Amino acid sequence: MDNDNKNVLKKQLLLLKIKLNNEIQDLKKRTNEIIPNENIANHRIVCKGIMYVNTKITIGWMKYRVRNEISYSK
Repeated sequence: MDNDNKNVLKKQLLLLKIKLNNEIQDLKKRTNEIIPNENIANHRIVCKGIMYVNTKITIGWMKYRVRNEISYSK
């Protein structure tokens, strides 16, 4: 491959990198609009019935598995 072809390929790859970085930034903005970065500690789970053993609860990065039946609690 001669130098001209390498330069053309480098330019194409650079343009592709810029395009992909712009798309990543747009997706990050959209994600923050949908899921704002709030403090998880300010949220509650309300059980209006029975939460059975081995129920998995996931909030953000936190995970909890119910070990005993829980009914009507926060």
